[in-house]
Amino acid sequence: MQNIRVVRPFLLIAITLCMLLAITGITCSAATCKVTIDGKAIAIDAEPMMKNNRVLVPVATIVDNLGGESDWNGDKKEVTLKCNSTTVKLTIGSTKATVNNVSKSMDVAPCIVTVNKDGGGRTMVPLRFVGESFGYDVSWDDSSRTAKINTKGSESPAPVSNINISNINVNQGQSYGADASKTYTLIKITADKSLQALGLKGEWLADPYRYYIDFSSTVINSSVPAVFTPVYGVNYDKSYVSSVRTGAPVANTARIVVDMKSKATPEISYSADGCVMTIAFPDTYSNGTVTDPTVPVNPVNPVDPVVPSEPGANDTQTVQGTLKRDTPAGYNPFADGKLVVCIDPGHGDTTGGKRSPDSSLMEYEFNRDVAYRLKALLEANGIQTIMTVGKDEKGDPALKARVATANNAGNVDLFVSIHANAYGNGWNSANGWEVYAYKGGGVSELAAKAVRAATMAAVSIRDRGVKTANFYVIKNTEMPAILIEHGFYTNESECQKLKDSSFRDQLAQSDATGIINFFNSYR
Repeated sequence: MQNIRVVRPFLLIAITLCMLLAITGITCSAATCKVTIDGKAIAIDAEPMMKNNRVLVPVATIVDNLGGESDWNGDKKEVTLKCNSTTVKLTIGSTKATVNNVSKSMDVAPCIVTVNKDGGGRTMVPLRFVGESFGYDVSWDDSSRTAKINTKGSESPAPVSNINISNINVNQGQSYGADASKTYTLIKITADKSLQALGLKGEWLADPYRYYIDFSSTVINSSVPAVFTPVYGVNYDKSYVSSVRTGAPVANTARIVVDMKSKATPEISYSADGCVMTIAFPDTYSNGTVTDPTVPVNPVNPVDPVVPSEPGANDTQTVQGTLKRDTPAGYNPFADGKLVVCIDPGHGDTTGGKRSPDSSLMEYEFNRDVAYRLKALLEANGIQTIMTVGKDEKGDPALKARVATANNAGNVDLFVSIHANAYGNGWNSANGWEVYAYKGGGVSELAAKAVRAATMAAVSIRDRGVKTANFYVIKNTEMPAILIEHGFYTNESECQKLKDSSFRDQLAQSDATGIINFFNSYR
């Protein structure tokens, strides 16, 4: 076994370039792209390369400029990088790596490239992965096309305090980096002092997906809105970003939250002075919203998905057998001579939150009231109903129990879960009505479209469209299932409507009309 040990300061530069180039998504050559470490330019003896939208750089050329070590195992084709207390192991041709013996995945594998006619080669490694693994600070100066690595700053960042964020812009369909064929949703945050000096790092939350960054010693100017929706371009449906909102989780800390349709890795860069931070999400989202080609969409004010934070929304339990909703051709609600709908009033008085900011509306109370109005309307039209929650029952039955009520009945033709929507904890501008199916192309989607059409014809409320989500109660039923969000109780004017009895009548009637029209389409 060939095992050669090389002790060189290679590590930091690889890290640097990796972070910088991968973060910014810029393709550059040795002749046009510079790298500096603590302000000193570093020579690169082989051109960086782009693979799967990730930048790879030669590690050997930066070894002499950083205080790291590398080991090469020729038999295993494995390179081991060490810096301080961190050890990274990479294998040529493999996207699997380890960081301090913890398995990690990379977007692209390291490789060896030939750089001259004599067969000389260079080991190329993904800069972003290496950089993030070792935690070095990297920035990109677009005006000089320079990747800047600050080793001192990563260990002891200069103290920054009393930062004021004065502006936030959110725009979709924007160019970013060198590849003009690709677009991004850009979130640009402007402050009066360097944000880069804070050493910021984003975090993820799920159910639904949110990406957030906390800014220490920072306040957000009162002129900055609490909620932003992207200024959409022609391909708004490809943006991962639903909206951006601000908050302050603790004193002297500002938080910016990005509500996402799905998880996507952003690229982050800064202006030369560090005062403008750009968070770039690629416009590559797909298969999120169930689209209806018969309904025109305004690209300036699109149907933007804000997925409700339902308990169990990300549960992976699935039902056994073939679901009727997956076989539209075999679905016939009239086959047994009767129509049965299971109505599910969401939540209960024990559910955390789920109330308007002024506590004047409890979601469970709205859900119960509209659900039982719907029950009466359906029964008046000869449709039998089964309820998952009693009219005067205030508790919150488990999602599994709600689904079991429908599945165990054995003859339910449609499951309908009744809800009102929320966005954040305070009053904001999010508004409108939307209906969910587990996935597109099945009977559930047809039912959702029928209810949508009836609502838009009878109720004056913004149309947010038919969407898909893996909410437990519509994923695990054995019959077609939909979940209706009737409006936002975190929108002050819409909350007043949701509390109004006549408006609740309109909503229940439109739900009933849509359900009846859906069934009648099978006569």
